[in-house]
Order: sequence, then C-alpha cells, then structure tokens
Amino acid sequence: MSDETYAAANLKTLRESKNLSRQNLIDEMKEHGLNLHSTSLRRIEEGIQPMKVNEASHFADYFGITLDQLVERPIDEKFAALQRDLNLLLDAYGDLEKALFDFVLQTKIARFSYGDEPSTKAEPAEDFELLFKLVAKGEQLIPRLEEIRLEIADGREPRSVDELLNDLGFDNGSR
Repeated sequence: MSDETYAAANLKTLRESKNLSRQNLIDEMKEHGLNLHSTSLRRIEEGIQPMKVNEASHFADYFGITLDQLVERPIDEKFAALQRDLNLLLDAYGDLEKALFDFVLQTKIARFSYGDEPSTKAEPAEDFELLFKLVAKGEQLIPRLEEIRLEIADGREPRSVDELLNDLGFDNGSR
C-alpha cells in the first residue's frame, strides 16, 4: 500500500471515528483555514485524488496526529476507537469546565440578588466542592491522554481508557 493510499484510508477512518460526515469535516476544515470542496474530499478518501501536503498537514493537526501517522502506516480500528474515546473525554472535560463556570456565575448572581443572608435555597458549598474535585481530576486526565497518544505514536500498546479512568477514580461501570 502506498503513502497516498494510507492517507486516504486513514482520513476516512479518522473522520468516521469522530462521527463526522464529509460535510461536517469540510466545515471544520474551513474553520481551521482549509477550503476543501466536497467532491475533493470524496475523491481523496476514495484514493482517486492525491492529498496535498497542506491538506495533510491540516488533517493531521485537526485529528491530533503527526503527518507520519497519517501517511506512513494504516490506522486500525483500535486506534480509531481509542481516538474517539479520547475525543469524548476531552469534550466532556470542556463541558465540565463550562458547567463549572456557569455554576459559579449563577451562584454569584444569586448571592448578589439575595445578599449573603441564608435563604431557603440549598447552600451550594457541597456542589462547589464536587465540581472542583471533578475539574482537578480532569486536569490530571489531560496529561494522561497525551501519554496514550504518544504510546500510539510510538507503536506501543496503549493502556485502555477504562484503566485510565479507573486509576483516576472515575466510576466507569456505565461504559
């Protein structure tokens, strides 16, 4: 298999691992400075049209992999599944940060509106503590996710996401 064929198959695998349609990927690439027509993306994925260097660079950057990973070897389903899990974890962490910010903002607004006097509403201190613990665990998670990416890049067998979550004390029984 040639580098162009790996790149084509890998691009499709990575796109599907993020549950993106071709149009979604085109829209994402446009936001990242790459204008690509839907016909071009289809032809690239089908191996009909070679991928340009600047396109490969944008795709690799977007999917969080190196150019070498994109073009030199096949990305298998295990890698794609792990990449999908990592993306979900990173998205969840971003959602958690947003929720914490919104919670803090709402609490400040409520305290300003009602003053510092006790009210009939529940005291948010316990919720604050839980949210800060979750954010702290999330901050521990980011470097660990990067370790997994490096293990994959080096061709080593990565630890599973379930093991990682278990090590950090997350209950992952629902996965």
